[in-house]
Amino acid sequence: MSTKSQSPATSGTVGSGIVGGGTAPLHSRDFDFNDAILGAGIEFFTALVTSRLPEGNRS
Repeated sequence: MSTKSQSPATSGTVGSGIVGGGTAPLHSRDFDFNDAILGAGIEFFTALVTSRLPEGNRS
């Protein structure tokens, strides 16, 4: 049974790699998460959620 028709949803990711490669794969012990992208990800997802809220609930 597909839940898509019952639970509309979407997903997204925030990339932290370097264009052209040069980083270890995500689940590798050598992967070094770039903490500098956290603010950009928070701002993006906050704006996305806020844009979907009714006008009176945007605070």
